[in-house]
Amino acid sequence: GFHEFLGTSNVIVQAVAKEFKLDEIFESKERQEQSEQELLEKINALHSALKAEINAQSSVLTSDFQQSKSINLAAGLIAGLVLLGLSIFLLNRVNGLFTQISGQNAAIATANDNLESALSELKSMQQMVIDKEKFSTLGRLTATVSHELRNPLAAVRNALYILRQLASQSTEMLEFIRRADRNVGRCDSIIADLLEYTRSRELQKQPADLCEMLSQVTGDIDMPDSVNMVLDLPADAVMADIDSVRLPRVIINLAENAIQAIAAAKRPGEVRIICEGLPNGAQITIEDNGTGIPEAVQPKIFDALFTTKNFGAGLGLSIAQNLVTQHGGSISFTTDPGKGTKFTVFLPNAGAPDTARMIKKAHAA
Repeated sequence: GFHEFLGTSNVIVQAVAKEFKLDEIFESKERQEQSEQELLEKINALHSALKAEINAQSSVLTSDFQQSKSINLAAGLIAGLVLLGLSIFLLNRVNGLFTQISGQNAAIATANDNLESALSELKSMQQMVIDKEKFSTLGRLTATVSHELRNPLAAVRNALYILRQLASQSTEMLEFIRRADRNVGRCDSIIADLLEYTRSRELQKQPADLCEMLSQVTGDIDMPDSVNMVLDLPADAVMADIDSVRLPRVIINLAENAIQAIAAAKRPGEVRIICEGLPNGAQITIEDNGTGIPEAVQPKIFDALFTTKNFGAGLGLSIAQNLVTQHGGSISFTTDPGKGTKFTVFLPNAGAPDTARMIKKAHAA
């Protein structure tokens, strides 16, 4: 019975399979699976091909990128070198321009200095011409006035001499006569200063003993009772080339200034005159313990017509400086306001070059 059942079942299955076309379905299923397998294989193959192509393109792109990067780097280096060269060129050009401008500025500054020097020299020469004309006029006027004044002054001095003889017994009268005579002497001194300052003449220099000259000059100076004159002279002669007529005016002017400074201090004082020989010349020092020179007026004391006194023309120190300079020497001073002043006159050795004349010739050249 079992075999029959199996046989019947098989018939039924075949009938059903035939009815529903199960064989075709199974065959179609197999074919579909086969197609799917083939499609999968094709897809895998395509994927592999695409992957390979992508890798290949990626390698190409990478190579191109590296090449482009190298090109960009090279281009950047070239551009940097060009900019560096251009910067160096411009820097050198600017430095050259600055150097050229600096040279031009230096040349302009030199030209300005030369121009200022020329203008200063021109103004100095112009002032010298004006001063020369003034001094020429002043000299003529001084000569005329001096002549007209000295004659009456001489008459007054002679009259005073006679009055002194007649009033020899009257102390009060003698004091008046002495005062009048002293003022006549001041007037005569002013006239002498004016004549000396306005004269233009060459020095008549000869070797002379300064100690002998100082002894003679100081003996002629009228000394007040409150002032003591001290001469400090060496035993040996101190020789120098001097104009024995005009140089004593320097000593007189300096000594009179010292006496007046002591009188202004209103105390007894001393004028000390020292002469000494030096290896290159001689030195005369005139010092006092008077009022000294105020600091404010020290730069002006050698200026012509400058004075702080109530009398005099203000020419004494200017004349002294001019005469010493003409002798080739120098004059200087030190002062302690309220305590005294010291003037120092230096004169070169006998036969030494005339410094003032050499300087004058150098300027003329």
